[in-house]
Amino acid sequence: MREARDCDPNVLHPETEAAVEQFASALKAKLVRAQQKYGHSTGWKYEDWRTTCQSELTRHVAKGDPLDVAAYALFCWARGWTTCARSDGSDLMSSPGRIASANAIGAGSARLLGGEA
Repeated sequence: MREARDCDPNVLHPETEAAVEQFASALKAKLVRAQQKYGHSTGWKYEDWRTTCQSELTRHVAKGDPLDVAAYALFCWARGWTTCARSDGSDLMSSPGRIASANAIGAGSARLLGGEA
C-alpha cells in the first residue's frame, strides 16, 4: 500500500528525517563517550586499521548494538573501504561505487518506506 505524499518527493519524509537526526545524534554521543573513555580520536584514519575496522564491524553485528555497527560502517565509508575484506583484495570502493551504493540505498529505502524505487 502506498502512502499519500504531502511533501516534496526529493526530500525525506519528516518522520524519516527525524529518525535519521535522532540516530546521528545518538551515534555522535556514543562516539564522544568512546573518545572520552578509551582516548580514541582519529585512529580510524590510520591506513593499517582497515582489516581491524572491518572485523570489528562484523563482530559488533553479532553483539547487536546498531550504534556500534553504524560507527564502524561510518569509518569504512569515510575511508572508502567496503565493510568486509575480500580475498581478491578489492575492498576499496571507487567514487562511482559510492554513488551507485547511495543510489541503491535510496531505492531500497524508498521500497521499504512504501514509495517507488
